[in-house]
Amino acid sequence: MSDPDLTSGRWGTCNFDQLLRETWDEETFLFNPASGETHLLNAAAMHLLELLEEEEASFEQLVGRLFPDTDKPTLDALARQFEQLVLTGLICRV
Repeated sequence: MSDPDLTSGRWGTCNFDQLLRETWDEETFLFNPASGETHLLNAAAMHLLELLEEEEASFEQLVGRLFPDTDKPTLDALARQFEQLVLTGLICRV
């Protein structure tokens, strides 16, 4: 999958409860025992996953929760981070 349309649909985590986690300082390692995949996430990416694990949301709703009065550069960075999580299979449409 490439260039997912972030603006449509609702998003949630994909098998987040099955992942093994270990956090050091600002980084979290996620390991999926079923697939053998390992992911290294920064604190911002982990926060996105945790929010979507609590409650599925559209991209716009997620932006509103994180940054009610944000500017475009921050939104662009968030969209890139979100897209990367989609492409790795940690976030999926629900």
